[in-house]
Amino acid sequence: MKTYKAFFMAFLLPGMLQTAAFGQEWDYEKYPPQDIEFQHLDAEIRIHPDGIIDGDLLYNIRFNTNHIDSLVLDATRVDIRGISVNEQSRDYKIEKDRLIIYLNEQNSVSSGTIRIRYRAEPGFATHKSLNGTTWTSLLPKSVRHWLPVADHPRTKFTTELIFTHPSDKSIVANGRRSESEILSVDEEVTTFRSNRPIPANSLTWALGDLYRAGSTVNSISTPAFQRRSDSQIYMYSETESAADDRLLQVASETFQRVQDQLDYRYPYRDLHIIILEDDKWETKPYGSGVLYVYSNRGNLEEQIQTGILSQWTGVYVREEQWADAGAVNVLRALLAEDLFDIEGEFEKQPDPYHVFTDHELWLWRHFIADRENLAFKEHLTENIRAVLTGGTDVLGWRELATILYDETGRPYFEEPILQQPEIEEEEPVEYIAEMQWDEDENTIRLDFQAAGESIDELVTIRAEEVSISESENHELTITGRSESVVLNVSQGIGNLKLYASDREDLILTERKPFLFWIHQLRNDPDVDRRKEAAAGIAQFTGNPDLQLALTDLLRIETNPGVYAEILRSLTAVTAGASGTEQIFLERASGDQPHEVQMAAVESLAYYPDDNRVIQNLRSIISETDNREIRRAAIRSLFEVTDSEAFRNITEAVVTEEPVLHEVPLMLNLLVEKEETDTALRLSDTFLDRGFPPEIRKEALALSLQYDNSESGWEDKISGLLTDPDPRIRYMAVNGLEKISPEMRSELVTLRLVEEYDERVVRRLREYQE
Repeated sequence: MKTYKAFFMAFLLPGMLQTAAFGQEWDYEKYPPQDIEFQHLDAEIRIHPDGIIDGDLLYNIRFNTNHIDSLVLDATRVDIRGISVNEQSRDYKIEKDRLIIYLNEQNSVSSGTIRIRYRAEPGFATHKSLNGTTWTSLLPKSVRHWLPVADHPRTKFTTELIFTHPSDKSIVANGRRSESEILSVDEEVTTFRSNRPIPANSLTWALGDLYRAGSTVNSISTPAFQRRSDSQIYMYSETESAADDRLLQVASETFQRVQDQLDYRYPYRDLHIIILEDDKWETKPYGSGVLYVYSNRGNLEEQIQTGILSQWTGVYVREEQWADAGAVNVLRALLAEDLFDIEGEFEKQPDPYHVFTDHELWLWRHFIADRENLAFKEHLTENIRAVLTGGTDVLGWRELATILYDETGRPYFEEPILQQPEIEEEEPVEYIAEMQWDEDENTIRLDFQAAGESIDELVTIRAEEVSISESENHELTITGRSESVVLNVSQGIGNLKLYASDREDLILTERKPFLFWIHQLRNDPDVDRRKEAAAGIAQFTGNPDLQLALTDLLRIETNPGVYAEILRSLTAVTAGASGTEQIFLERASGDQPHEVQMAAVESLAYYPDDNRVIQNLRSIISETDNREIRRAAIRSLFEVTDSEAFRNITEAVVTEEPVLHEVPLMLNLLVEKEETDTALRLSDTFLDRGFPPEIRKEALALSLQYDNSESGWEDKISGLLTDPDPRIRYMAVNGLEKISPEMRSELVTLRLVEEYDERVVRRLREYQE
């Protein structure tokens, strides 16, 4: 029997351990003072081409108390240019990322306005892709880096966001896009309005060459989008290739299903879905009416489904602290379990931002599905409407448990400790079936031997005897680690094929006589059987007739997959013999089917120091559009060249755009060729911020593994620890081991003041002296 204990302290403690000496807590404050209520934000925000932001904000507020002489907002690294309250200029100061506005006297009015003029150069709060798209982070306490605001989930207000931005870029933000006006050749003004309150922490925008991939306006028949007053879905993409009509259809269907399931209308104005290529290590992809989906995270449809669901349970009903996100996550998991068919385990991310990752949602779904938690699931399902309409839109575990207790009388106040479920994956069982044919006795002895795990029950095997004129079926049974059976067969047998008809998890690997393979390769109507025969025949390399037989088969075979397997068997027979390379060079050309070219490229690895082979492989690496073939060509090139030749070719091709994504492979192969110095020199080149993140991470990993030069690391580690990509900064912390203790101490102290990503902060603290 599983037991579940309170585990919220496991989330809270890391935040508590932060010290005031380094300037910031990573999570939101629990129950912050709210002396004023923000009602509306009228924001004029100019985004310059270099990313600098100039803003002019006007907040409409209501005072909750008269007993205050100052107002406090959040503003991190923001240059304040002027502040007025009720149109009266006010003094202010910024202290520990707080903007304190002095009222000069105790407040005596019930409502008013705050106007703030400022300039910001947000770092932690924004990301920029290689395609030039800039978008804002949704990690805790990020909004305050680009907008002075009471940056907390409890703060919410309606908005009018007026963006002045480069005219060659499109902008997307919370709310409904209204007017757009060209100011000049260089600038355009675009306005987004929301008449439904938006939580301050879910304000977000994206600016770039965003391709409009579709919308529900006049294009989707789903009832939710029929009236002009209805919310609409707009889909954007960094690249036209990522646009897919199916994704918009999935979005509209999901929107309707969630709205119907909850019987609660979409809580915001419009929904903008933005498809980006790389997530930059963001873990919470949704804000109020904005959803980011990332190609590097895999299934876009599933991201859209869970992201749309999160507009209700994740934004409208939201956590106050990431450290207390269990209530929101269990609601998301419950609805995802009921509405979608999302399977698979996802990679766990570092604490503490992991709580909104796919992995965490997967754990909560397994908790919901556990039979021991059926009562909790039933009570949560019956009362989810009460959660949505219960008068609180900020929900922690205790608040959720209180709602359930009031409705059911069952105490669920101890939040469960999520455990990695033990999932038993059925591994296939493989048996080797060795056939010994006695032509004189017309018998075949079948020896079955388990290759790994064995089966304990009787399993029926069907043996199909194929002769010139007819087929005959035999039935036999096997069990245990080994079994031998003798079959009487006809004198004219051409082949024997085995089928495990009642066990889908049983793999039978046949080892049969040469003539059986030849018969199967020439005559079997099943392509997979012919491919199996083409591969199986390679074990008879000592047969003097095999090369001729395979060459003849190449003349008559039309299926590319079978043809490719014949080539591989021919490779085993020729074994790189001089003069035979022409067979594979002809078939390695780009006009061949993919499977055939792939097999030929692999075969060229058996011809070392052959200049024609080397030049052919080099051309394929530079010219092919197929990444699988390019990688095979690189590996074959590695086999046929000495270290100097491989180094020279690598240095010549790594800067070519088609080869870019194979750089990590080539660098690691250089190390295998004992060209480590060359690999490290090139890896430093590919650490540059202009290269794709996956290549940069691989280059950094190689540098961390093989570069032990103290002076080299002292030259580059400062730049790596200030890199815009938090994944690079996180990895680069390991380089602190390679520099002097004095420099390490100085860098750690500096970075703990400057760093706002808590994942990186925790790594830095491991090196704090």
